[in-house]
Amino acid sequence: MCRIRDQRGVTLVEMVIVSVIIGIVAAMAAPTWLEVLPRIRAKSEVRAMLSSLREARSLAISTRVPHGVNFDYATNEFTLFADVDNPALQSFSAGDSILTHSELDHGVSICYDTFAGTVIFQADGSATNSGQVCISTEDYMFYYTIDILASTGRVRADEGYPGYVVH
Repeated sequence: MCRIRDQRGVTLVEMVIVSVIIGIVAAMAAPTWLEVLPRIRAKSEVRAMLSSLREARSLAISTRVPHGVNFDYATNEFTLFADVDNPALQSFSAGDSILTHSELDHGVSICYDTFAGTVIFQADGSATNSGQVCISTEDYMFYYTIDILASTGRVRADEGYPGYVVH
């Protein structure tokens, strides 16, 4: 009768082979990852902006005070605020209460918005007017369009430049 030895562990040769295979796969994946990184950054910033817009609408409904989001092209920032200074003007002013202030990630910018810099949500959830905010990567390879419907205050985002939206 033949005894089978109990063999445990791995040899040095097996470990080297596995390390080489991992290195080859990582080298093939690195260029793809670098191409996708700007898109991931832009998508993250779109989600943050969507969150601020939806929060402004929600706060306007729950507190019965108009809330808005201001977009600043020069500094690539957006600000969530309570429109307490002069709600009749429906604009962002120095006396308004700032709730959050966010700067867009490096390589991502606001292309344009149709709100003249500010969108405000009323106590019934509606927005001051319908429009869009466009966010792109620095190289303009990826665009995201955030649409806001005035009558309901609905906020949604699509990938693509307006008119060429990818669903």
